[in-house]
Amino acid sequence: MTAQEKIDEARERANGKQSVAAGMLALIEQQKGQIARALPKHMDADRMIRIAWSTIKGNAKLLKCSPISVLNGVMEAAALGLEIDGVLGQAYLVPYALKGVLHAQFQLGYKGMIVLAHRSGVVRGCAAEVVYERDQFDYCEGTDSFLRHKRALRDRGEPVCVWAACVSAGEPVFRILDWDDIQRAKSCSKGADSPDSPWQKHPASMWEKTGLRALLKRQPLSSEILRPIVVDEQRESTSFDGQSIPMLTQGTASAADMLGIDEPETVEAPANATKAAS
Repeated sequence: MTAQEKIDEARERANGKQSVAAGMLALIEQQKGQIARALPKHMDADRMIRIAWSTIKGNAKLLKCSPISVLNGVMEAAALGLEIDGVLGQAYLVPYALKGVLHAQFQLGYKGMIVLAHRSGVVRGCAAEVVYERDQFDYCEGTDSFLRHKRALRDRGEPVCVWAACVSAGEPVFRILDWDDIQRAKSCSKGADSPDSPWQKHPASMWEKTGLRALLKRQPLSSEILRPIVVDEQRESTSFDGQSIPMLTQGTASAADMLGIDEPETVEAPANATKAAS
């Protein structure tokens, strides 16, 4: 192959990737009205799409995912009033392989769970923290319960447990999960060893999220707040088949149902969409 042929081949591959990305972006933008209706009043659909797309286009595997599954994830984030940005830690899109096709799955982040808990009006002052070997840590459960944690300022060692605490019904409550508890949760999480898994990219946040979820499931939350937390746990521990796990928010239609189509594996890009996706 000549040098020019190699250049032409590389250009063709780049144009193909750009076309796929443009088609995915066009599909999301076509549903901006639906996204706006799903969002809380204080959030803007244009900003939601812009932030989500910035994250999506920066992940090569997400760009290879079924476009409808990506749109599903954006719609679920909108319905929950959370941003998919990979920075704030409110929500993530995680690629999973299904019968040779990559699908994007929405997952709650640790900080997204805190947002939902605060929104309940029942839980206040919600937090979680990983405890390391050289931290000063002590607690007691029961009628005289207390929790004390002072972080080491350097060389904290290996993680040993995680605590989650909040004020619920006017009283402080907490939950402790030890190393074994976290490892059991991780072992039940599909794809936990994948480099794309939050367990690999954000391990401390996943410890905190696991502890916080264990705590919140015991609080008197409304079904509107508790359901996304429980469904998110099911998604992490269930083989994803695209059908068996319900949407996080009650009554939220899937993107395919909303569009009245069977989920395609690819979406053709409109002629004028290529520039927008670059």
